[in-house]
Amino acid sequence: GLGSDGGLGSVGGLVGDGGLGCDGGLVGDGGLVSDGGLVSDAGPTVDAGVADAGPPVVDGGLGCAAPGPWAPHLVVTLLDGGALPAAVNVRDRLDVRVIDLPPCRDIELEFRLDGGFVTRASFRSSGQGLVSTAFDAPVAGAWSGVKPDALFFTSSNGGVSSPTSHTVLITGRYDGGAPITTLIPREVLPPGTIITTFREATATGLYADFYRPPGPGPFPTVVVFGGSEGGLGGGALTGAGLVRDGFAVLAIAYWNVPGKPGGMNRIPLEIFQRAVQRARQLPDVRTQKLAVLGVSRGGEGALLAGASFPSDIQAVVSLVGSGFAWAAPGSSTVPTWTLDGGDVPFLPWPTGGNTTFTRDSGITATSSESFFRRGYQSAADAGLLPLVITRVERIAGPVLIIAAADDQIWPSCTLSAPAFERLVDAGHAAMWTDEFRCFPGAGHSINPSRIGFPLADLIDRGTGVPRTAYGGTAETDDATNRLLGPHLRDFLTRALQ
Repeated sequence: GLGSDGGLGSVGGLVGDGGLGCDGGLVGDGGLVSDGGLVSDAGPTVDAGVADAGPPVVDGGLGCAAPGPWAPHLVVTLLDGGALPAAVNVRDRLDVRVIDLPPCRDIELEFRLDGGFVTRASFRSSGQGLVSTAFDAPVAGAWSGVKPDALFFTSSNGGVSSPTSHTVLITGRYDGGAPITTLIPREVLPPGTIITTFREATATGLYADFYRPPGPGPFPTVVVFGGSEGGLGGGALTGAGLVRDGFAVLAIAYWNVPGKPGGMNRIPLEIFQRAVQRARQLPDVRTQKLAVLGVSRGGEGALLAGASFPSDIQAVVSLVGSGFAWAAPGSSTVPTWTLDGGDVPFLPWPTGGNTTFTRDSGITATSSESFFRRGYQSAADAGLLPLVITRVERIAGPVLIIAAADDQIWPSCTLSAPAFERLVDAGHAAMWTDEFRCFPGAGHSINPSRIGFPLADLIDRGTGVPRTAYGGTAETDDATNRLLGPHLRDFLTRALQ
């Protein structure tokens, strides 16, 4: 069934400075602060801080009549009020404040990353001349309501999926005043991470990047890989957040690189086995237990690898993947995967077209979700599903299956649920505390390593007409990622201890 933890919480307090706001009433929107936080399964809200953590009263209740002179400047802290660390990670939540503004004045805040990624919102300063992105709702701009993380997840450049640098230039502009700016360096990997590259262009070679986190080892280790994009990009992105949590990561390419299959067809599952075996030989790796984590078609491959090589792989994570093996793209006769030289049984590639629709914004997007759903249903009607479902009960360790209910690439919840049902029926789930999470409203782009990233352009990819629909929304995917990050960390910590 659907999970219940992907929603948004609210801080049950009032925004205010303890005195009169610009209109003689409550500062902000006069209502509850909605923080874009996450509701946990147990019910409490993880929020943006409590109301009394806001700025203190300094204007004596004079409201808009408070006298100058004014010297506006930007102050950036962590969301909980703490000072910024020496190295700000993209996952660190920020409170951007403008201090000592003229009261009751509109100020536009702009947040700009490299590659043209930018977002803007205008705020009204309080009677004490303060604005806070953590406690105030904008009066106009890219988001509404109090959403502390929107300064990143709403950022867009019109189609490119990710910036190369996450350093943010913050600029404030208000009528009658000179622009005020500050630059906040942000990093994806923690300082001291050591990256070792392998480019062995042979069928049995390792084409990968190894990320060793800072600090003393040995480290719990995860082999990570992407899906139908091929190459290293998907694995490297997904592994970044795990490095922050103290895991060593071997991000591998298993097709579309020298020495590996050029297309997503007849890919030997042994590539994953060899990667895990090589990972055990790397320095500072905790060798007793290793996990694999795959995304999309890689999530399909991760379940197959865990079931095929139980003596090598001790935990499996499938992210927006499938519990069924599918044919090579466009084929009803060629497999995507092989094992011991033979074809892994597969569902035929669906027939027919995708679904095209127009968003409220005017963007035309094409979804392949119905395409794969038709193929799944046709296979079910033909009695093929029991023949091609992955034998996940053979996995020798815990399994975490993550899916998205608004996945517009393929119906990952529908394709993943039968695998978890198989784990339950076999008693595997009870033995290993397996989990299946289908996040409501989330799309195919969810990924715990995208916390603090621009997300607006990931919902509909590309710049042409039509774009490729991935589903979800920037806000929902951000909330899901922020819940998923610590959940994945805790799962892998338990699985690999």
